[in-house]
Amino acid sequence: MQTLFAEMEEKQDKILKIKVSGQKVLSKNQPLFNNLTKRIETLEKEIILEEKLKIYISTLKQQVVELQQERMRLSVHPRYEPIVNYSDLSENYAVNKIVKYGKMLKSIQDSLNEHILFFNRPEAKKFIIKYCKDFSESVEGDSSDTGFWRGF
Repeated sequence: MQTLFAEMEEKQDKILKIKVSGQKVLSKNQPLFNNLTKRIETLEKEIILEEKLKIYISTLKQQVVELQQERMRLSVHPRYEPIVNYSDLSENYAVNKIVKYGKMLKSIQDSLNEHILFFNRPEAKKFIIKYCKDFSESVEGDSSDTGFWRGF
């Protein structure tokens, strides 16, 4: 950035020297001097515009680098971990996959809630206890038993 400003100042100094020397030489011929003055002013504006564009382009390049770095930081951020697999997909496809995944999780949650309701009933607890006792008795009566289940 500083080199661009230094180059810009050097060019402006050269233009100023040309103006001063042109004034001395052309002071006798006023129309030619006016023409050259206008042309020099136009060139100055073009040079300044060119320098501003260079500065603007370099600033944009720096912003691109910063945005790419920020994108990389965000891709490894724990907050976005659940959706990082969808970041390279097209927006519509990624949204569809996320919606399907959400529906699947909702159906699993509904199923678990049904089981919780079932097992919270008093008769379910009795059934589970009876099943465990029956299973324990059947294991104790098995001749191939190694004694593992006897502790339960």
